Amino acid sequence: MKKMTLLSLGIISFSALTLGASAAFAEEEVTNPNPEAKSDATVLFEADETGKPPVVPPTDGNDKDGEIDETETDGNTGNGTASFNILVSNFRFNDRADDDGEGDIENFTKFKPIKLSGNGMKLWAKGTQLGVKFKDDEDTTIYKNVPNFVQVVDNRGKMSGWNLSVTATPFSGKNEADMTITLQGAVLSLNNLNLKGPTGVAAPSILHQGVEIGTDSKTLLSADQSVAQENKQGTGSWSLKFGNEETIAPNNYATLVPDTGVQLDIPASAQPQAGVEYKSELTWILADGPVSE
Repeated sequence: MKKMTLLSLGIISFSALTLGASAAFAEEEVTNPNPEAKSDATVLFEADETGKPPVVPPTDGNDKDGEIDETETDGNTGNGTASFNILVSNFRFNDRADDDGEGDIENFTKFKPIKLSGNGMKLWAKGTQLGVKFKDDEDTTIYKNVPNFVQVVDNRGKMSGWNLSVTATPFSGKNEADMTITLQGAVLSLNNLNLKGPTGVAAPSILHQGVEIGTDSKTLLSADQSVAQENKQGTGSWSLKFGNEETIAPNNYATLVPDTGVQLDIPASAQPQAGVEYKSELTWILADGPVSE
């Protein structure tokens, strides 16, 4: 009986040793000779609802953004926020008479009259001027004779899209007798529309080319940023330019090609009067959400 007991203990001891060796071997097998760990890198954004919207020159030659210098710009900024707003140039059909070429100017206040014709006239708007103050520059950079334009800024990060529409009142003014007179039948049209925006972003859709602007609203641009839209359109700063462009030395940026862009067609029946400054007020509306026409 004693021998059997000792034999049983021997079997038990051998089994324990064998199992212990197997467990130790198993632990060595799952050990990773090249350990790894994971960490996070995070960033959070919000829309800029204060300050001025960034302005990117609409012409080729500079893609940096800066702040508009209103004293050197013939245009107006919308009443939106820094993240969702518009900037639009004024349309001038007369040459300026407030710039003597020596820096002594009264910006955009005096213009040279056009010799009128009672047989009807087709006029093209002159190129506009834009002044931009870039972050690292002390002086304002001035772009002269660039195509007239409207610039849309969408830095909201909302991805809801947007659309841009415009209306225009009839051209009217006051004569020497202080009577309001209108250029009956005059037609304002936007031609040679083209876009400039950030690289790698899908462009908004241009809904009209050669469009006549009047009291009925016309939607010019639409940007679809919905989930269903694979290439989301129109984020960042986009300029809709009116007119063809060419780069002529010594400029390092593109300027307006004459007789392209914004046209005013005045029929003979309008009978324009000398000395009257006729004016049309354009209203540009940047609205949330895309449209289709």
